[in-house]
Amino acid sequence: SERKRQMSQAKKLANAVKLHHSTLQLRKLRERAEFEARVRRLAGKLGRDVYKGFWKKLERVVGYKQRLDGENRRRRDMDRHLVELVRQTEKYGEILIEGRQNELG
Repeated sequence: SERKRQMSQAKKLANAVKLHHSTLQLRKLRERAEFEARVRRLAGKLGRDVYKGFWKKLERVVGYKQRLDGENRRRRDMDRHLVELVRQTEKYGEILIEGRQNELG
């Protein structure tokens, strides 16, 4: 009877130790998974912050530069056109002056 009680007590203790180690292992796995989830959330937040901060500002700078380039190109084309109009007007003016001088002279 004493031997049975000791064996029963030993089995209970062995099961308790086994249960303790298995729950300890499960707890470590769960903590590891929670840590990885926190790291993923943090990485996602940092990625969004970088996108909102750096890339949005860079997009604005690039847009501004493209707009300036377009305006400069447009201004240059308009200046060329203006020069061409002035030359054409001078040419017509000279033709008119020559025609007027021929009429008078």
